[in-house]
Amino acid sequence: MIKHSFIKIIFCLLALVSFACNSGKKSVKMDGCQTMASVKDFTGLDGCSLMIVLDNGDKLLPAKINDKNFTLRDGQRIKLDYTIMEDAMSVCMAEKASIEITCIQLIEGKPIIKECVETEEPMTVAWMKEVIISKKPASIQKYNFRDGWAYVYFVGAKQLLYDCQGTLLCEHEGLGVNQCKGKYLAGQKGKIIYRKSENPNR
Repeated sequence: MIKHSFIKIIFCLLALVSFACNSGKKSVKMDGCQTMASVKDFTGLDGCSLMIVLDNGDKLLPAKINDKNFTLRDGQRIKLDYTIMEDAMSVCMAEKASIEITCIQLIEGKPIIKECVETEEPMTVAWMKEVIISKKPASIQKYNFRDGWAYVYFVGAKQLLYDCQGTLLCEHEGLGVNQCKGKYLAGQKGKIIYRKSENPNR
């Protein structure tokens, strides 16, 4: 009887150790957020405030953060996991989607903040050259915008509005009033800084 009880106790201890180890592994996996991004303040655009900007340029509106102890601030460099909230309502209209943040971590060190570029030679600026090569615009116009500048790429019947840090703010396609320029640039007349004919090999 004593031997049987001893074996039973050993079995229970082994089961507890196995459970604790498995639980620990699960916690480590759960704590690691996967997606790199930056926090950027879009206050000044109608109805917008802080948004998450992924490294591919997508802008996401943080409608819900599960970590109540985390406070978003302009310029933060973060890692996160999220789910898209299909039915979320927004008045900002500049975001690709509204999201629920299920995991978020602040990356230690100085935030990575892109330089605000003022130029009339877009082929000398890395992100502008990349857009020219990938989108092949017929022309680019430069505008005053907030505390810096904005650039409109004219690609066929489409206009792409970027801020001076290379973030795509707005996209408009079709004839009629250009909604992007009307919303963000207050009727300004832009300055042409690029024409495709000037760069025939691009």
